[in-house]
Amino acid sequence: MKITLLGSFALILFISTNTSFAQSHPAKVDSMMLQESVMVTVEENFGPTALTIADALFLIERKYSPFDNQGRTFAILDAYGNKLPDGRMHISMHISSEKAGGAQLILSSTGKVLWNCKIYPKKDGTKVAAQKQLNIYIERENEKDKYYTVDGSGNPATIFNCKLNETKASVNDYWKDNTVKEFIFIYSACGCPVHVKFLRKGNKTVFQSGDNVIFPDDSAVLAVIRRLMAW
Repeated sequence: MKITLLGSFALILFISTNTSFAQSHPAKVDSMMLQESVMVTVEENFGPTALTIADALFLIERKYSPFDNQGRTFAILDAYGNKLPDGRMHISMHISSEKAGGAQLILSSTGKVLWNCKIYPKKDGTKVAAQKQLNIYIERENEKDKYYTVDGSGNPATIFNCKLNETKASVNDYWKDNTVKEFIFIYSACGCPVHVKFLRKGNKTVFQSGDNVIFPDDSAVLAVIRRLMAW
């Protein structure tokens, strides 16, 4: 399906970079290429205050060592998991590479390196991913694994004011009240989708994807999604 960019949702992000890597807990160095994705899964004791995936993510420090000492090298797109009987948290994090350089996830309470990676330029020499834009899709009725493109031009107040690019119908008319729809949000250097389900309740929506966390490293785009979804 052709991707239609929602130009009205342009974002400017300011990111603080910390290039001092923890050395006390050496970890195997993985590798990936720019604009690729990887799933990192850990099982750790995050302490008694980590009751949710969001709590655990807050206790995981992101460390970046970009080739040009500017910005960040990766972003966590979404995360999910569960609490284990022994008190540890099982958590899987979908990570997208954004710039050539070093990348680490570190358990802040102990300094343990949970993930250690070298991000290489693309084969054509590109070292920095292009600027990202938010794309939104909604599942088609009775058509498995097929989606309509949500047209967000015109800076709509909510998702219900948007139109479906393929049919020109409004989301308000298409999405019936008290029904659940799966949405795809794309805001990543790798072009990877984040799947989320919402229940429509009048002109509001209710998040239906449990304890999952979306775009924890991109608070600005998450704020846009929350506003649009009236969530």
